[in-house]
Amino acid sequence: MTISQQVNKNITKAEYFNNNGKGFNSPHVIEVEDLNIKVEVYSHNLRASKVANIESEIRETATNFKNAFELERGSSEQTFKIYMFDDKDDYTHLGGSERFGSYLGDEGGKCYYKGKADVFAEMYVYQQGGVHNLQHEFAHGLTYLATGGKSLPTVLMEGIADYFEHHSDHKFNSQESSIDKTEAANLDLDKILSLEYSKDSEANSLVYKTGHALIMYSQEKDPSLLRDYLDALRQGNSDESKSFLKDIKGHDTDFKSWLAENDTETAMEHLNALQVTKGDFIAIGQEIVGGEIKNVSYYKANIEKMDGENVGSFSPVEHVAFYDVARAINRATNDTLDISKEYHFLKVVKTSDGQDKLTYSDQQGNEYRNSQEYKNQALRILSKYDTEIKNQVDEFDNLNKQRGEMYQKYHKGEITIEELRNEENTKYRPAFLKFDQLKNKAVDKIENNSQAAKILDGLVNIDPNLIRGTHIDLQEGKIFSMQAHGQGDMGALSIYDGNTKLGELLSESGFFKQVEGQTKETFVFEDILHNLNVSYEGGAYMAVTKENGHYKASLIDGRTVERDEYFDEAHLHENELLHPSTGHIQKDLDSLLLRTCLKSS
Repeated sequence: MTISQQVNKNITKAEYFNNNGKGFNSPHVIEVEDLNIKVEVYSHNLRASKVANIESEIRETATNFKNAFELERGSSEQTFKIYMFDDKDDYTHLGGSERFGSYLGDEGGKCYYKGKADVFAEMYVYQQGGVHNLQHEFAHGLTYLATGGKSLPTVLMEGIADYFEHHSDHKFNSQESSIDKTEAANLDLDKILSLEYSKDSEANSLVYKTGHALIMYSQEKDPSLLRDYLDALRQGNSDESKSFLKDIKGHDTDFKSWLAENDTETAMEHLNALQVTKGDFIAIGQEIVGGEIKNVSYYKANIEKMDGENVGSFSPVEHVAFYDVARAINRATNDTLDISKEYHFLKVVKTSDGQDKLTYSDQQGNEYRNSQEYKNQALRILSKYDTEIKNQVDEFDNLNKQRGEMYQKYHKGEITIEELRNEENTKYRPAFLKFDQLKNKAVDKIENNSQAAKILDGLVNIDPNLIRGTHIDLQEGKIFSMQAHGQGDMGALSIYDGNTKLGELLSESGFFKQVEGQTKETFVFEDILHNLNVSYEGGAYMAVTKENGHYKASLIDGRTVERDEYFDEAHLHENELLHPSTGHIQKDLDSLLLRTCLKSS
């Protein structure tokens, strides 16, 4: 329970920040000798495991700030006080109460310049997994140290803070997002530097994004410009500081050129990365989003070069061993086929469009899709996409329920055996026979419902490229066996030619989903066997690399725009946990190799 429930008890700042019961006057102290700074961290309930991370972030930000702006050690020690709430509720409700006196609200954190002997600056943040916005707010405090307490244009103030907050953050929502959104806004620097906070979330976001992009540009192209501007403010030279600000505005043309050179699309094309884009429509389903039931549209995921050339696609279907069945799951729609052991074989077939596929069959080659087991499950899937069939299935289910209740009455002695037989012969058997006829007719004419037909086809017919392993002889009619491997209720499905293992069916899937009312779609990729998944708003990027003669595909989490201690140029950061099979790509892999280094993030 959060302490915010005690707001009416008039808890004070000193009472709340009791530093795990040690008292208000016993904060955790971090000495930053290089800048002659003492950082006092006040908390209410701070786990010991977080202290090391907090200290690391403080020291990292101080070092990066000092190096970037050549900040010198002060002659007298300055005290920075950081007040750390347990969570967002405490931050908002307690920090915003009159008695608390901190005047906090819905923002993610706040920094006040004090300039006093006992406190140079004080910052307010809250715990949220780690500590939310700690580096951002501490960078605000360091900016005041660099300017001698003087204020900067809002865009520069927030840009500097975002720059150091994301200095080691390699996700697309930081450096990349700032560049792309600033370029899209197409504002002159004069206009950018006049932006102020706004109640409109998009307008307010632009303050941070444009500022972040501008600081990245200045630190790469002319680091002395901002450094000298901060120094002029600290020295109290207003004329010189205005001159430097004018010089910054004079970089408008170069800044726009830098944005164009460093936007995501241009960079990815230069690096020969691949893009994952929304493909053909699969189906519409429903999900609970934000506590409401929403319609969700699902789409295939295509893999393309940056010029739009298609080089492959992801399948939304995963194949795994589940207890004693082989389970084929469409992860987009959650449609499932459970295939009994009799049909744990794969036969090479040629589809109507001339493609070679592997389809589930028995040992003699009788295809699973012709079995009654398949038709029973297929009808249930079909009923999701055909209202008339759904009504008939619901009617049958209701009738089956009534039949069960009739047998319960018989066992309780409430009806005679003659009455039971009469109901069975006159009502239920004819209904079940009629339902079997409906089932066979509906499944045999599945092509009348293209949506369901595509889903069922994807569940029983497997693209040979999506088998992790060696090359498979695709002689039409050839039959391979399958075996389940792994421990527990779920495992991999391996393919054998006699006693020789050829590979495994992929347990990974990729697809797009778009929630009703939302403008952006999301790419979802997962590996069900390893219980790993990731999502990328708007699409994703991939890279193909070659290591020791083996090809590897990687999803890209982000890109570092600047050089760092590992690379002399911009580089990508891969998702090191999830590596899609290169089988999703149906093009010569050598032509798709990344042109630069890839770094795990």
